[in-house]
Parts: sequence; C-alpha cells; structure tokens
Amino acid sequence: MGQAADVGRRLEQDVAEFFRAHGYEVRRNEVLEGRSGGRHEVDVLARKADPLTTFTVAVECKAWRDPIEKDVVSKLHYVRSDLGLDKAIVVSLAGWRVGAQHAADELGIALWGPAELASFLGDRAFAGLRIPEASASSRGIPFSASAGHAERQVRWSGMGRLQLRVVETLRWFGPVWLPAHAVRLTVASEDVGRFRPRLRSVGLENLYDAVGGTFLGAAPPRWQEIGLDARAVLPVAVRDTAVHGQLRRAVDDYCRVSTPAAVERHERRLDDLGLPVPCSSVGIERTELVHLPFHLGVLESRAGQRAVAVAGDTGRPDEHVSRLLTAHLGLVLGRLEI
Repeated sequence: MGQAADVGRRLEQDVAEFFRAHGYEVRRNEVLEGRSGGRHEVDVLARKADPLTTFTVAVECKAWRDPIEKDVVSKLHYVRSDLGLDKAIVVSLAGWRVGAQHAADELGIALWGPAELASFLGDRAFAGLRIPEASASSRGIPFSASAGHAERQVRWSGMGRLQLRVVETLRWFGPVWLPAHAVRLTVASEDVGRFRPRLRSVGLENLYDAVGGTFLGAAPPRWQEIGLDARAVLPVAVRDTAVHGQLRRAVDDYCRVSTPAAVERHERRLDDLGLPVPCSSVGIERTELVHLPFHLGVLESRAGQRAVAVAGDTGRPDEHVSRLLTAHLGLVLGRLEI
C-alpha cells in the first residue's frame, strides 16, 4: 500500500510540474467548497490568468493497477460543475475501460493515459511511474534461446560493415518482456459472385505491441503460463482500446475512398496493420495482454544509442522490434534504470 501511495504522490508531482512549466499557478490537494455547499479535494488545481480571464483546470490522478471505470469520470464531471471550473482531466497510469471513454466523450472530460503521459512528461519520467505488480505471472512465450548466443548477435551488430572493428559499444544487455495485445478479429469483405455480392468473413488473431501499437504478426496457436521478472517488464504505453480504434479507423478510411491511388494507399495501411484486403468491416472479438521474450542490447556510439532486440524464443535478431524500442528508448532506459 505504501508503494502504491508513493507512485500516486509522484504522479501528482509530475503532473503539477508539467502545468507549472507551461505557465500555470499550481496547487496540490486543494480543498474547495462547491455551489452545493459540499467540499471537494482536487489532486492538482492549475490556474492561468491574463488581464481578460482566468482559466482553471482540475486534474484527478489515478495510480491504479487497473484501468478506470466510468464512475471516476462521472464523479469528476460533478466536481467540475459544482466548482464551476473550466476543464477537468483524469490521469490514469493504467488507462481506462470503454465505458469510461464513452462517459468522457459525453461529459467533456479529458483522459490522459500512458501514451499521453509518455508524450507530456517524457518517456523516462513516465517509465519511473511504476505501478506495483499484482502478479509475477502472465500468458506468453517463454525464453528458450541462450543469452550467450543473443549477446554475440548484438555485439556482431555493433561491428562495422566489414566486421573488422567495433563501431558501437555494448552499454547494456539483458532480458526484457515486451507487452503485446493479442487481438481476435473477424474481418468481413464482399465477394462479388456471378449473380449477387456475397459477404464472407475470416477470423484472425493478431499481435500488436503495447509500447508503440504496431503490428507484430499472427499470434501463435496457444499461449503458455510464464513467470515474469517485474524489473524486466516494459510498461504498457498503448492500451488495447487504442489498438481497436486504429484498426476500425483504418477500415473506415479504406471503405470511404474510391480513387485508385487512395485505395492503394489505404490498402498498404491495412497491410501494415495485419488486415486482409479487400475488407468492408472489422469486428473485435476479444483481446488479451500477453508478454513476449527478448534479449535486448543497447549499443552506443558518438551518433547516439540504439536498441538491438533478439527474439528470446528463436534467437534471431528482430529488426522491427529493434526499431520500435529504439524509437522509445527513453521509456526502455527509464524502465530498466539504465
């Protein structure tokens, strides 16, 4: 309980500093009396004034292990209305359920989750906001490739083109668990027959990484129960709802265009997301958070740092995951305390 409280205080501090850096006067844990006569405590109250007006924002910070439900949104909407504030934001380290998103859209409450926090606070600061792990187990793929083999692959990557000398030094090497969303989909398309169009559908289970939201490939036929070292688990920065949204938007955009150039462009987008073409709709059947094993090396040169990921099951370098983790290297380094 103490560790969770520490994370909550750190989250409030970081959010307060973010507003302060943008010119707001900030108070934390401010208790105010509303129009109803009731008293409300606001985690972060930010005010910005000019000669013409004052703009006030209330921020509710939730360092919970689970995504928030709609009741958190509804409560903050009441507090904003009772206090007559201009804007209200719920900050949630674990994101939110679909019902909370619908309530926020309807009531005009802004939601900040892992993606927004990583963008506003910086990857390293966000990685430091660790929610205590409830369990050291998950479903996923176990490590089977040796660390020694993987380290040789990483060091080989740091050699020059002729493999004659070291051009990038190995700063860190170790195991990491990459969180991913295993999404079961039903994709429908119209099959034009001889007499009338016929609707056909295909079921897929795709993997999308939970750090950047990119397509990783088809899910394996079955998952295993695995033990996790919480210190090596990368944080979830993209929730499953965000993945669902980008899939639906990609299909909707594809169905709206008609010119050959636009159709080709959107077909490439669908292919990048692991969706077959042509398609007319996509249904989300279920989603499960799983963890994928990688041996990770951080290489360093005068030009900067980059990540090299070797699959923990096959022992083969993975260029896609290497680029992904290089793009989010601040989050990775902060999480692993490198």
